[in-house]
Amino acid sequence: MIGSIYSQQKCPICKKDFVDTTKDLECPIHKTSPKTYFISFYHKGRFKKYGFRSYRDCVKELMWVTNQIEHKKFDPREYKASTAKQFRFDLFIEKWLKSKENEKDKNKLSPGYYKKLVGYCNKIKPFFSTEDIRDVAKSYRIQEFYESLSSKLAPKSQKNIMDALRKILNDAHEWELISKTPKFPKIEVPDPDWTWLHEEEQDTVLRAMPPHHRPIFIFMMQYGVRPAEARALQWEDIDFKKEIITIRHNFSGGVFRKITKTKRQRQLPLLPGIAKMLRTLPKVLRCNFVFTVKGHYYGESRPDKVWAKACKAAEIRHVRLYDGTRHSIASQYANRGKSSKLIGKMLGHSNPKQTDRYSHIEVEGIRQMMKN
Repeated sequence: MIGSIYSQQKCPICKKDFVDTTKDLECPIHKTSPKTYFISFYHKGRFKKYGFRSYRDCVKELMWVTNQIEHKKFDPREYKASTAKQFRFDLFIEKWLKSKENEKDKNKLSPGYYKKLVGYCNKIKPFFSTEDIRDVAKSYRIQEFYESLSSKLAPKSQKNIMDALRKILNDAHEWELISKTPKFPKIEVPDPDWTWLHEEEQDTVLRAMPPHHRPIFIFMMQYGVRPAEARALQWEDIDFKKEIITIRHNFSGGVFRKITKTKRQRQLPLLPGIAKMLRTLPKVLRCNFVFTVKGHYYGESRPDKVWAKACKAAEIRHVRLYDGTRHSIASQYANRGKSSKLIGKMLGHSNPKQTDRYSHIEVEGIRQMMKN
């Protein structure tokens, strides 16, 4: 077998180089071993390959290289620094994130989602480090990474991280760096325990908050719009003559966007009570937002803080703003036996399955059936 095995790391205790014992790289004093390895061999020139996770993997690679050289099948292009660099996972993931940042700048990707991708990549990158992406794209490595995720992470969080890794490798396949994408473990995410409020409970919360904050919360309760959509509502979106409200804007990661989360506009009826309320709101000079606080639109965290404080004052059980408004109106309509299709249209769901989550909330319908 040709070649040698090294590591760029040093003993974490004495900071000295590791010694090759033919079974592993090891500190002779503290018996510690590196976390990453690389191989070096000579064949009409010096070659190196980085990113191995164990001494055993390095041995396997050198044996394979030896076999390729003996049978005159060795391809030096895979081991040249200029070529091998593009296969390093840590470098590829940086390039991948840069492409996603460009999509964000071109308004093809929401700032909020891009921020989440950065967070997912920060969890993925340390595990694979400098490994060759062609080795990463193997089912057993994907399984090992999945098993390394903290059990403290919720199944939904684990799925989001694995989905991000799947996207990364799918793009690597599209860019012809890997021949195929590996199999991913199926992650079962339990249905969330939906918490929602009845109209009476919502009224109690409204009475507990300052009057000047109530309009935006009343609007969210009536129409089930996302908080970011309510914050982004503009006066041009309201047609008092035709009695129509158009939901066409959104906030993402604190950035105003001229598209909704689903990239689709939707029109909703302007209810008489809401129209009357909107007419009382001040129109701020140089600020076209409908709902404002001291002349400025609502910041990303402001509605949540106002809502949490009002819930505490009203002694209402802890309910997120999203649940107390959007989920609540959908649940209330489902509880009255209203059409799930119309509920989905009101909420702006792009997939009917998103609305099906409310189908189990039919307590009143069951109550009437059991009375008869």
